[in-house]
Parts: sequence; C-alpha cells; structure tokens
Amino acid sequence: MGHSGLTRGFLRLRSIQFENFRNHRSFSFEPEDGINLIYGQNGSGKTSILEGIHYCALTKGFVSAADGECLSFSAGYFLLTALFESSSGIETAVRLSYTKESGKKLQIDGNELKPFSLHIGSIPCISFSPLKLLLSAVLPEKGDGFLIMPSVNRTDGILTIFSSIDACCSRETHCFSSFRKAPEKTAPCCSSGVKILLLQQHR
Repeated sequence: MGHSGLTRGFLRLRSIQFENFRNHRSFSFEPEDGINLIYGQNGSGKTSILEGIHYCALTKGFVSAADGECLSFSAGYFLLTALFESSSGIETAVRLSYTKESGKKLQIDGNELKPFSLHIGSIPCISFSPLKLLLSAVLPEKGDGFLIMPSVNRTDGILTIFSSIDACCSRETHCFSSFRKAPEKTAPCCSSGVKILLLQQHR
C-alpha cells in the first residue's frame, strides 16, 4: 500500500510531538507559517528537533545514527507523531515508533506502511547547515542547521528559498540578544514574521 499526492504544491509541518527521542522525554513543536528559528545552548535539543522531523519525512535521521541511539536515556522506545498539510489543505498524519524488541514501525493516517521506501518522496525534506551556505556570517553564533520542506522542481527554486533565509537572518540578527534573556520559550521576532523557539537547557 502506497500513498501519493503530498508533493503537489507547498507542504507545511503543522505539529510534531516527541516521546523519549534523544534530549526530549516529552516535547511538542508547532511551527509558525514562514521561517522558524530554533535557538538554545548546546545540549538543549535543537538538532534533536530537526532530526525528528527528518525521521518523519525520510524514516531515518540525518546524522547516520542507529535507531537505538535515538532513545532518550534508558527509555525502551521512542515515538514521533507529526501532522503535515499540503497547500490544498490535505492533512497527513505520520506516526513513527521504535522499540528495542520490535524495531521501527511507520504509520500513515493510521495505516502501517511497508516497506518504508514507499514513504520516501511523499514529504520533501531538505536539511543543510548554514556553514555550507555561508550563512554563518550573518548569525551571531554557529547554528546546528535548518530544515525546510518545500516542494520545488527546479534548482533555482531552492536557491530562492536559501536567499530568503539568508536575507532574513541578516535582518534579524539583533533580535537574538534579547531572546537570550527572555523568560518565555517562544516569541515573535521583530516585524518580519520570523518565529523563534528558545530551548531551555536540559537538566
């Protein structure tokens, strides 16, 4: 059983929940429309958020780690649940779980999907590092990376997205200093529609 059609038009991540996935025992993230910046100290779980989204899109992480290495501390399982929405309003629920005993399982809209390769390409996903795009020059500190999910068929479309992110980072650099001291976890950044997720250090 396969599924298709999500790659037509723009695709958004509406929400993702983490259970026992790396740094996150229990965590939810609901990205805003537009660009979202994830900011936090080392070990706060920035990369784990990106890797979880990558798992839901491509059934594996981008750091080449074994599934078992993504378990949070001594947990026996991890669970990722995500909701994606196409530009035409079609929602797709992804549920990816892993246990030491049963391995990895994938469900799409409540139906188990095998093999996992049937899912590849249904949710376009691009992960990259700012260093590769020379974006580090406009960021106050080196970032772990961005993860975006556009639906583009031409290289110039991807370059346009990269260019927009570069320009946005340049405009919003001065906002980071205030967020380092902000008590709230999320807040809008200036007037450009950028959303910052401020992660607290795990203890």
